[in-house]
Amino acid sequence: MTHSDVLLALDKLRGHRNDIAHTWDQDKLADFMETPLPHMDELESALLHRDIRWGGEGDLSADASLRLRTVWLLSRLFYETRFYTLAKMAQLRPFKALYGDGHPRALRNVSEPAMEFTRLIFERDQNRP
Repeated sequence: MTHSDVLLALDKLRGHRNDIAHTWDQDKLADFMETPLPHMDELESALLHRDIRWGGEGDLSADASLRLRTVWLLSRLFYETRFYTLAKMAQLRPFKALYGDGHPRALRNVSEPAMEFTRLIFERDQNRP
């Protein structure tokens, strides 16, 4: 069990992936890349600001944006599949229990590799010809 916005975003990504697989039209991903994912738009904004602090431009190409969203979407899915059900069973509000004050330490364990991939995505995108 996981938060419904993660599942909806994964379904949306799957649908776009299928469109591309059949048409090879990369522009079909525009909707996915331009529409903020629920509960992730603030994260994306923070990452763009962090990129500026890292000396970047605070901007991403469409394919880098897709990679970034996919990394964080999969990170959330991995994290929430373990703890969302436990929060529900404890009769807590899952999103608050998993991401608010007193969140499980596992959030850091999932976020650190995601941040490393985020840094690599920004670096690779800025070094494009």
